Amino acid sequence: MPKPSSTFSQLLQSIMDEVKPIQAKAKEKMQQTVQEKLSTLDLVSRQEFDQQKATLTQCETKLAELEKQLKSSSKTEPHQKKDDDPS
Repeated sequence: MPKPSSTFSQLLQSIMDEVKPIQAKAKEKMQQTVQEKLSTLDLVSRQEFDQQKATLTQCETKLAELEKQLKSSSKTEPHQKKDDDPS
């Protein structure tokens, strides 16, 4: 008579052998589903994100410089009277 642990091990191995193809199919299906869902999202690559971030930083820097120039020029120049200004 075989040992109970040996019989249990054989049974467990048999179950595992049966489950492996199912597990592989399930994994493949999940990966496929995730890829399909990701493709519908409006995502950008890391490289494109970094480029956009650098452009935004440059624009913010330039805007700050222009605001500073505008502020300093408005302090130094007297206000000009407009033709339609009644004062």
